[in-house]
Amino acid sequence: MTPLFLHFSTRCVRACTVASPSAHLRARRGGRTRPGFTLLELVVVLLVLGVSAAFVLPALTTPTPRAAAVADVVRAARATAIARAQPLRLRIAADGSWSLASPSRAEPRVTRGQLAQPTDAVTVELSPVGVCTLSPPVPAALHGWDAALCAVREAQL
Repeated sequence: MTPLFLHFSTRCVRACTVASPSAHLRARRGGRTRPGFTLLELVVVLLVLGVSAAFVLPALTTPTPRAAAVADVVRAARATAIARAQPLRLRIAADGSWSLASPSRAEPRVTRGQLAQPTDAVTVELSPVGVCTLSPPVPAALHGWDAALCAVREAQL
């Protein structure tokens, strides 16, 4: 038993000892207590679990663009390579399916998806610093590719 609070009276100040925080409530009810948790305790636990899940879950998932254009997939793949600080290889097939994988055999595939429109087959090598180089053969639609921007340069007049 440890002193939990000081009891102030008109005559003196004395330390009162209490076995548990709810001991004074038991004394008022004649010593009867119900086993279990209060609603407030349950709400606090659920709130703590919800906040911790909100912080942890986004770090565990890899965002994948759904039915996106080639530029969106390349942009997301570049961000993934930078975030993971590892080189990645993006392969886009002629039917529009794509996969993002590590060039090493340690981790075969990071993610995959499907483009909205079929396109020419292309392979893009992504560096951990954000440089995107195209592997030959380069489709005609991607001539003028800027490796630093990971995009096709606009025609300058």
